[in-house]
Amino acid sequence: MSSKISFTIEADLLNALGQLVPGEKSPLSIFNVKDGKKPADKTQRLQATGLLDPSGKIRSEYSLVLDTLAKAMNVSSLKYTAGSKLFEFIVTFPNVKGTPSISALHDGNQVIIQSPAGVEDAFTLIDQNVGHSKLSSSGFSGKFSPEEAMALLALMDLERAANLHAIADGAAVKSTTFDLAAIVDKVAKCAKTLQSLEYALQAQLELSTQPTADPVGAGLKGLVDKKLVSLQNGNYQLSDVASHFAGRLPIIDNFVSVEAGKFDGDGKLIYANFTALQAGVNDILYFENHDKEIVIKSVSGMELLGLVAKYLNEPDAIKLPIPTAAPTQPASGASKKFCRQCGAPLPPNSKYCETCGNKTLP
Repeated sequence: MSSKISFTIEADLLNALGQLVPGEKSPLSIFNVKDGKKPADKTQRLQATGLLDPSGKIRSEYSLVLDTLAKAMNVSSLKYTAGSKLFEFIVTFPNVKGTPSISALHDGNQVIIQSPAGVEDAFTLIDQNVGHSKLSSSGFSGKFSPEEAMALLALMDLERAANLHAIADGAAVKSTTFDLAAIVDKVAKCAKTLQSLEYALQAQLELSTQPTADPVGAGLKGLVDKKLVSLQNGNYQLSDVASHFAGRLPIIDNFVSVEAGKFDGDGKLIYANFTALQAGVNDILYFENHDKEIVIKSVSGMELLGLVAKYLNEPDAIKLPIPTAAPTQPASGASKKFCRQCGAPLPPNSKYCETCGNKTLP
């Protein structure tokens, strides 16, 4: 069994440290920080970390960990809020069998590196903030084009703002209509805060240009066709189910985002990501990006924890393309295992339940 290695380094030293690791760096490496060349003061600070020997070379006990981080081919990154702070927790899965996974926890300018990865500590913090309720207050779920998703979340943001104004004014909360100009303005000039559903979506989509009226209008038309939005005298209004869900999200308490990437055998990057915004124990808005299709739905805390556990613990969470083959039958008499916490069926050899995130028995 590999001995545990743990050290802390300042984030602005990552690039300089990476330059000391021989060989080409992977695009997924945490050392790919745009920080220019290594100045003298950073050399002295690196020496102070204890990672280098007197000659300025990486000490042998750290070489395997740093080489794995430099040549990363399979990485999952978790961003989450804990109170008022935003953390980033990155797991680099090994390229060589038998090598432990490695984690990097970004806390401000401090980066804590651990091998084997300190997944359980990060997961415990997520569990404490998200909770593991099996319940969801809404059955909202749908698949949308990027244009439809942007128009939908802009309308939900406008409805949320109208609801909060009504509460502040002592008026009745009710579904509101909005014209195209207001919706386009919300998409194009969304507030860059985690309280904006629209901003969280656009950050995930990584838009290269500012959305205009044409794609927003096309998105609204698609939502009307799906009966999630109605058009009345030139104004747009959320359906009852979408309005109800928007009303459950007045203030966002927690933010959870996972981005994962891995290279297949041909050197092609396969990518997956999802974001969840939580406004209450049973009120979580979840969306994931499938290039031309955005899944938006309400999920429970237990479902969210299961997905987080899957991506942080399973190197194959992102599935590689599988050649078509004849289906195989399970061995006769094979026993099926179930999670001892939530009762969901467990995949063979799984270490964590994909439904609730609970660690399975060895």
